[in-house]
Amino acid sequence: MNEGGAILFARHGRRLIGTCALLKAGDSRYELSKMAVTEAYQGAGIGRRLLMAAIKTYESKAGSELFLETNSALTPAIRLYESVGFVHATRPATPAHYTRADVYMVYRPERA
Repeated sequence: MNEGGAILFARHGRRLIGTCALLKAGDSRYELSKMAVTEAYQGAGIGRRLLMAAIKTYESKAGSELFLETNSALTPAIRLYESVGFVHATRPATPAHYTRADVYMVYRPERA
């Protein structure tokens, strides 16, 4: 991305099996977005590996905040985010980016 973010992919051989995006949301704020793993590969640790790669990319950019928006029905994803240091937070006064998003989380590595 030419605006300072990144798109990450997970592959198994030549097959793409997962992706996520790191979107620049301000001077040094980044949003983790659009994380998905192909159904056949869910539960195999691919999401965790993608998430860790996104966090490493965020850290390499010396970001000041990493956040995400998700839906409370996605409990496996929320547990994954919590396990690596994301904590539930109050959404800023700005509107949600996604109409179904009812959970806002920020990355706090000391909580991992």
